[in-house]
Amino acid sequence: MASNPALRLKQVGSNAEIARCFGISREAVRLWMSNGIPPDLALDVEELTKGAISAQEILVFAREHRGSSLVGSRKKTRTDAARVASRG
Repeated sequence: MASNPALRLKQVGSNAEIARCFGISREAVRLWMSNGIPPDLALDVEELTKGAISAQEILVFAREHRGSSLVGSRKKTRTDAARVASRG
């Protein structure tokens, strides 16, 4: 069973910084730590982390953990994620 790739998001920034990037609450990002990153954000997270967390591993984790509550998937544009990533 794959480990939750969301746990490595701390390398990118705080929950608040990640939440701002995706236009969601810090609480939603915190829930990713137990439930996983929503699959519809997989490519954006891969871009934000410059490939450190791949879209494929997010999707594998999501597939293995179906039925868990994936929250916080309100999506900003990919350019918003890229803009935040370029600051780091």
